[in-house]
This record gives sequence, C-alpha cells and structure tokens, in this order.
Amino acid sequence: MALTSREREEELETQEEPAPPAETAAEQEEEDEDEDGKIYNPLKLPLGWDGKPIPFWLYKLHGLGVSFECELCSESYRGRKVCVPFSISKSR
Repeated sequence: MALTSREREEELETQEEPAPPAETAAEQEEEDEDEDGKIYNPLKLPLGWDGKPIPFWLYKLHGLGVSFECELCSESYRGRKVCVPFSISKSR
C-alpha cells in the first residue's frame, strides 16, 4: 500500500517524538502497594509467606474457620490439625 507524502511526513514526525518511558505491570503494582500501605483484608484471613492474606478457598480447604478443642490438654486451635500436647510428644 502506497502512502501519500502527507502520510509519510506524519509518520516521520511520530517516529521522531521520544516515547514516554513505559512502566511494566510489576513496577506499577509495586508502586500501588507502596502507596496504599495497608492490605485489604475484610475477612481477616491469616497472612501467607508473602505478607498478603491467603486465598479464601485455601482458608476453607484447610478448615481454618473452625475451632477445635483438644480433649487432652483442653487448648483450642484452628483448623484440622493434630493436637499433640507437649508432655505426650516428649514421652514418645
């Protein structure tokens, strides 16, 4: 496709203008996090290794919303994990 002389001149002018520096998505995300400072956590989910709340599906999968009470030491804990009192685990 052939360009007219006016179109070629416009194309040259746009090429000569320096393009603004483009920020990557990761840089923009980091800046957004730094500006906010607070993490949005309305459900008060536990924080993961990266300091952000764990996903809700993972919270439900591990049963972290349910509180259990140990029959041996009567301590309460969250989630379906094995409760081993210190005195029993040391004797084994």
